[in-house]
Amino acid sequence: MDNKRDTKEIILECANKLFAQKGFDGTSIRDICNEADVNVSSINYHFKNKESLYQALFEKNRSWFESQIKNIGEDKSLTTVQFVKKLYDFFLDNGSALMNCFKIMLTDSVSPPEAPAPGKEDPEFGPPGGRYLLEVISRDVGEDIPYEARFWAMRMIFSNIFHHGIIISTSYVCSMKAKAPNFTRENQERDFEYMVTALLTYLKENPQKWS
Repeated sequence: MDNKRDTKEIILECANKLFAQKGFDGTSIRDICNEADVNVSSINYHFKNKESLYQALFEKNRSWFESQIKNIGEDKSLTTVQFVKKLYDFFLDNGSALMNCFKIMLTDSVSPPEAPAPGKEDPEFGPPGGRYLLEVISRDVGEDIPYEARFWAMRMIFSNIFHHGIIISTSYVCSMKAKAPNFTRENQERDFEYMVTALLTYLKENPQKWS
């Protein structure tokens, strides 16, 4: 067993928990050491400093989301509506991890790795796993619909699901579900079906908007 790798993973898991709870600035290297039961030299060996640790954690979370959504996208028989329902199920089943990743992404104290330079933004920049949603949208509407239109639809759908996945996983909404039937999984999936259908119909009927 690779003990160096095990220690590194433990540090990442504990940092993930503490950054989500206390924020980047509110978490010290000593806090992470205590949580992971390691010494400062272990963190310095694997990550050099707290910023490097954050960047490694940011990439780990991004890669995890990407791989999980890729697994959904491997089923090429899915329609966009079916894909979106499976994606929403994934977000709900991993609500805590989703919230942790989102909180870490909101950190302003340090730039994520390979952040685009001003004026050099990646035109295909999108959410982790968004490419797989884009693929299924393209299958449904066809390649004749301009790429920009399909990419726009992907961003609109993904941001809506992500937003609802975050909100419905909060302790407040969880405690209010019995009084708020609109937040049931069934009702949300119905709403997503309506939204996806409306967006794809718009793309098919208005391709000239992106010409």
